[in-house]
Amino acid sequence: MAVLQRQKQGFSLVEMVVVLGAMVMVMTLTLANFPKIKEQIALTLATRELALTIRKAQSYAIAVREFNSSFPVNLCNSGYDVSQGSVMYPPYGISVSKSGLPDSLGRDQWHYVIFGDITCRASRSQDPVLNAATMIIDVISIQNGVQIATIKGFAGGPPPTVLDAVDIVYQRPNPSVTLIGYKNGTGSIYSGRIEISLTSGDGSATQKIIARPSGQISIE
Repeated sequence: MAVLQRQKQGFSLVEMVVVLGAMVMVMTLTLANFPKIKEQIALTLATRELALTIRKAQSYAIAVREFNSSFPVNLCNSGYDVSQGSVMYPPYGISVSKSGLPDSLGRDQWHYVIFGDITCRASRSQDPVLNAATMIIDVISIQNGVQIATIKGFAGGPPPTVLDAVDIVYQRPNPSVTLIGYKNGTGSIYSGRIEISLTSGDGSATQKIIARPSGQISIE
């Protein structure tokens, strides 16, 4: 009977104090780390958005997205010349810069551009590929203080070249991608890979996107 009576009793005062103390400690630790957690979430979202934008450019190219129905040339081909006019179904790409100041096309550490290569500049080895506002589809803003930290180009193995900007261009029907990196205003095609690193607003965390000529995009 004594055992049954004890089972009906509630928690003792000591037990309640211990539980409340543990809850306070957990809440304190959570609140203390909240800014860092918030920065990490913002960085992850911004990195994924950039990767998805690269994929969007690829899907535009593969799906033969119409840029402008009034353009006289259908597709880029080996015989294309700029005197023929702009291309209705061009290659598509994104352009990323780590400049601290916006350029004439709206690119900087906090903004990148998705565009149509309407004069086949990538296939004609003309740099920069993105050279006119008429090519721009959208300027994407990076949110919550996240910014482009570094851009590196690998021609094969290490060491990489630290770049100022990069154009990643897809052209149908090839699933592959042309990676054009820029340093001091000069562009070069990179046969290895391009790494774009983003950093959180407080600089405490970094993630990177890796683009390869095969068309593979990964996040690390």
